[in-house]
Parts: sequence; structure tokens; C-alpha cells
Amino acid sequence: MKEAPGVSGESEPCFARRHSAALARATLYIANAADQDLAAQAIAEIIRDFASGHGSEELMVFRRSLSERLERRGDHAAAMAVLQS
Repeated sequence: MKEAPGVSGESEPCFARRHSAALARATLYIANAADQDLAAQAIAEIIRDFASGHGSEELMVFRRSLSERLERRGDHAAAMAVLQS
């Protein structure tokens, strides 16, 4: 992951460690979707749920971190969808 500042100067790796459980659940939830429509629904639900408990700045970093995890799994379409949602 990048060392670029995340939330309030926190590095993205620190952010990812702090939210590792949420990122892991989200990655698996999206990866286990049976098709692209279900993956899109899962992404919308994950983004909505995270946004409801965190600010927009944290959501932006969460989306980047989630996208990077999906990219590492080889799910390029889902990675892009997370960034564009």
C-alpha cells in the first residue's frame, strides 16, 4: 500500500490495519458474489454501511484500500467499481 497520508495524516497502511476486519469482510463479501450484479449490490451495501459510521475522508481511504485488496486478488472489475461507486 501507499505511504500517502490517509485520514488526518495517518498513512494508508495504518488505516488499513485499523480497519483490517472491515476490509477483510468487505473483500470476501464482494469476492463471493455470484455475478457482477450481485457484486455491484454488495459494493453499494458495503460503501453505504461504512459511510454511515465514518466521515467522507475515511470513506475515501477505505475505498482505496478495498480496491487495492480486490486488485491483489485479481478482481479488476470489482476494484474499479469500488473506486467509481
